[in-house]
Amino acid sequence: MRALLIIAALAVAAPALAGQPTVIVRPSAAVTDPVVRLGDIARLRGFDADAAKTYAAIELGRAPAVGLGQFMPRAYLEARIRDGGMPAAVRLRIPRRVEIKRKARTMPGEELRQMVRAAIHKRMPHAPADVAAIDVPALADLKVPDGARLRVEFADDEGFRGPVVAELVVRDGGETMRTRRISARVDVFQRVFGVAEPLRRGRRLTTADLVELRVPHTTLARDAIVEPALIEGAMLRRTVKPGEPIREAWLQVPPLVNRGDRIRMVAVRGALRMTARGEALSDGARGAYIRVRNLDSRKIVSGRVVGPGEIEMEF
Repeated sequence: MRALLIIAALAVAAPALAGQPTVIVRPSAAVTDPVVRLGDIARLRGFDADAAKTYAAIELGRAPAVGLGQFMPRAYLEARIRDGGMPAAVRLRIPRRVEIKRKARTMPGEELRQMVRAAIHKRMPHAPADVAAIDVPALADLKVPDGARLRVEFADDEGFRGPVVAELVVRDGGETMRTRRISARVDVFQRVFGVAEPLRRGRRLTTADLVELRVPHTTLARDAIVEPALIEGAMLRRTVKPGEPIREAWLQVPPLVNRGDRIRMVAVRGALRMTARGEALSDGARGAYIRVRNLDSRKIVSGRVVGPGEIEMEF
């Protein structure tokens, strides 16, 4: 008779236990976010949809770094789950400890390289037709947490001409996890001048002899001529072939001002222009700075030669 009573009691209790909300924690889990939540490591049984969503969001701690793992003991997890608002009536089925790993993905170096190149192309102020090349070095693969965001950043004053410094930033959640400094280069076309046909040494140039060239800036000599007015009347020191950017070193430029010449001094300040008479104290080609004596005040000043018998200065 007693055995029958025990069996009957168990039969009555079984449906109640079967319907009791239960949290079943797995012995191991791989998470995506930087924070481990209950829903990442457990199955919530017997809850309605709203309650399951609320309790699944309970935070249990930080996820490990990529490539590392960590263990969360049963006592720690039970305390965090209860502190997170889990009712005492809910059963917790937790292993002695739970292993947590962080999901990761590997970004191929070539994909990173193209990302940097695209970011430079988007940010640079040059028209695509004015860009000779965007060079980004080969990059090593990068292992990042699954779900992390990658962004390419530049200094506010980056001009995107010549050497360019880019920062590859990995953000995990709201935190910056890693940065990688990348040295790239943007080569733009420079307008310079050459000759239409071969010209021999000793030839005096006129603008009719010149043709405009578009040459990658990195291939140019520092003294390549970019202003055709500087070439007018200059004598060639060497033979020049078509396609060669003319250099200052190849020219003997006649002075526009000779020492002792009476010249016109033009002082400029914004839209205001003032003139005075002066005497050149040295020879000067176009663009050269020379010393002159003001014939009215007798003061000696410096100015830039801008034309025959004329210099310009600021005041």
